[in-house]
Amino acid sequence: MGLTGMILSATVRLLPIASSQIIETTVKLRDLEHVLTAFEENSAATYSVAWIDCLARGKHLGRSLLMLGEHAETGPLTVNAKQAWPVPIDPPPSLLNHGTVAAFNTLYYQKTQRARSTRHVAFEPFFYPLDRLANWNRLYGKPGFVQYQFVLPHENGPRGLQTILEYIAESGRGSFLAVLKLLGKPNGNLLSFPMMGYTLALDFRAEPAVFELLAKLDHLVLEQGGRIYLAKDARMSESMFKTSYRKWQEFEEVRSRYHAHGKFASIQSKRLGLQ
Repeated sequence: MGLTGMILSATVRLLPIASSQIIETTVKLRDLEHVLTAFEENSAATYSVAWIDCLARGKHLGRSLLMLGEHAETGPLTVNAKQAWPVPIDPPPSLLNHGTVAAFNTLYYQKTQRARSTRHVAFEPFFYPLDRLANWNRLYGKPGFVQYQFVLPHENGPRGLQTILEYIAESGRGSFLAVLKLLGKPNGNLLSFPMMGYTLALDFRAEPAVFELLAKLDHLVLEQGGRIYLAKDARMSESMFKTSYRKWQEFEEVRSRYHAHGKFASIQSKRLGLQ
């Protein structure tokens, strides 16, 4: 988080591939129980991510499209530089409301007709679907948006996600971009975000009422033993941070050992109560 020094060099390990094509399998799932089961059944997939309708309620709560990806063994090895469709203006804030987001989510879910379908796609639309729109962030209007990403431990995932999705649906402030993933084993890094469990990322238009919603979601995440992603955080409280990132004191000891205190700080670190 920029608090221990300056990076002078970095080594990146790449995965060798034979083609820039991805074999994409889309699985249409009617509720939260089915999507979580599908994640478990496809845990060996190289890539797996689900779009989830966070405004669906009742028997449709958590309906999703699960996208699985594998690198193709044959096909072109190219970068597909297609021109993106522009978003030329900042639309009025009222454009993204409960009705429009609900309509978009329904259309997006229903556009996939088959229960399971497979196709070859270039890696760009598979990994970066939003880049089909240039300046897509302008859809949120001039106030912009805030992304809220949390993780819940595996044993609390189904119950916790159901509670959180029910609360978001009742609030009427759903996100048309809601991304669910299954995470694997954590590492030993002191401020590491992942844990064995489920992570959900949500985009909300930045407005006062949304921050009230997020404060409630903080409480629900903590109740389930989860935490918020530091790299996307813009409003987490000190108590939330120190309760969910339990190794924060060890992290401060490392900073002290290398004389980072008083030299490296950020607006975030001051808000979270770090020296």
